[in-house]
Amino acid sequence: MKKASVVTEQGTFMMLKLDELTIDLSYQREEVSPKAVRKIANEWCWLSCGVLRVIIRKKNKKAYIIDGQHRFRGAEMNGKIEELPCLVFNGDKLTDEAIFFLRCNCNRVPIGPYVKYHAALAAKDANALQTKKLLDKHGYRAVKKGTADNTIRCITGLQRMVDKNMTNADRSFGLAVAINFGFKQVRAELLIALSFLLLHIEEDITDGYCRQKLIGAGPELLEKLIRQERILNVNKGARGHAQALIDFLNKGRNHKNWIYMTGAQVKLVVVK
Repeated sequence: MKKASVVTEQGTFMMLKLDELTIDLSYQREEVSPKAVRKIANEWCWLSCGVLRVIIRKKNKKAYIIDGQHRFRGAEMNGKIEELPCLVFNGDKLTDEAIFFLRCNCNRVPIGPYVKYHAALAAKDANALQTKKLLDKHGYRAVKKGTADNTIRCITGLQRMVDKNMTNADRSFGLAVAINFGFKQVRAELLIALSFLLLHIEEDITDGYCRQKLIGAGPELLEKLIRQERILNVNKGARGHAQALIDFLNKGRNHKNWIYMTGAQVKLVVVK
């Protein structure tokens, strides 16, 4: 069967056995994502697999995967897949393969968080449905861009919070909405800080003094404090975000009523 050249001719569809396929690590990724491979293996779907793009070298007649390494590894891990659908091209030079690899992997338009979220909703994904239920409860919706009222752009972060702890996500988002006067757009840095704080603290601070102090400060001040803390402590992540709120809540309080962040366990304690 005549194979097409990489650039000038169309490829030829072939079903190739797994042991017929190989990967040239001189230009391919040396490491794959174990998480992605496991997901592909455990949730194998022929539709999402599509076709792998492969080049067969004239010299050794071996089939080299140009596009589809994760799907190939997932098929191997699955254990029930014997062959894969491939679009096959004829190759003469290693440089041609490398160029083809770059074209396949660098010319794609990535799917953004907003599109992923709405696709997950259409697929009735449990996490996406729970996230939408949470947004609906507070009268909010996810948006791709802009700063419209009653919206959130950091949808991926909220989905992660829902996946980790739905109760905490509900409390954190609810407090974030209250701080934003019940209608302004909820921003990522404030939501991250609140989620970390409420997840680790021993007492419920969504009522009473702490809640009122946070709401009284408003989103602009709190987000400014978080950004300042982030500049001073670049590597602290969510913990750094939360530290800014802790410092604000402790300001002006008797030291016996401070909130402390202690130890490697990052446990917060309200000391009375």
